Amino acid sequence: MKHRIGLALFVCIALQGSVWAATQFTGLQESISKAIAILRDPGLAAPSRVDERRNLLRNTIYTQFDFAAMSSNAVGPAWRNFTPQQKERFVVTFRQLLEDSYLDKIENYRGETIEFLKDVPEGPNTSRVDSVVKTPSAEYKMSYRLIKGSQGWKVFDVILEGISLGSNYRGQFQQILSRSSVDEMLVQLDNKIRDNAARRAGKK
Repeated sequence: MKHRIGLALFVCIALQGSVWAATQFTGLQESISKAIAILRDPGLAAPSRVDERRNLLRNTIYTQFDFAAMSSNAVGPAWRNFTPQQKERFVVTFRQLLEDSYLDKIENYRGETIEFLKDVPEGPNTSRVDSVVKTPSAEYKMSYRLIKGSQGWKVFDVILEGISLGSNYRGQFQQILSRSSVDEMLVQLDNKIRDNAARRAGKK
């Protein structure tokens, strides 16, 4: 499942025209071309340039996501109880958790194709784009939920085979908050990030 969600996050930057060209989401086009070029660049694939390539991908991918909206969606109603400082800290932490879980999957992109089905307005400032992702061995239904803010339309949730990335994390965060304070949860998440970093360092 995690591999497919990783693919879902990547597909947001791997779109090749289709429905996007006919909607207000055309700002993705520059990032699409840049991200594909990064992943296809054989020079950047060298082990000595892994960090450089990841930084380039971050700078490209992050522009397409509203991490504050993603964080609010992932936490759910409890988000209103966070202080401004806790919200700011959580957004940074959640972004790092997503990167730890999925950036390596993004780098495993192998030219999957996407067929777009429809663009469904959900409200004055939200929309959903439905699609099918096709791999050599299977097809997956995938939807992207976008929100319109001061920086234009940004992704705040991905739904793969009926499972929402936000709701999946929401269950985990609600369970933690049922027995811990917000600050305690933030400490737990920071510890997890440090453990992830140590594990990656051990593999080098």
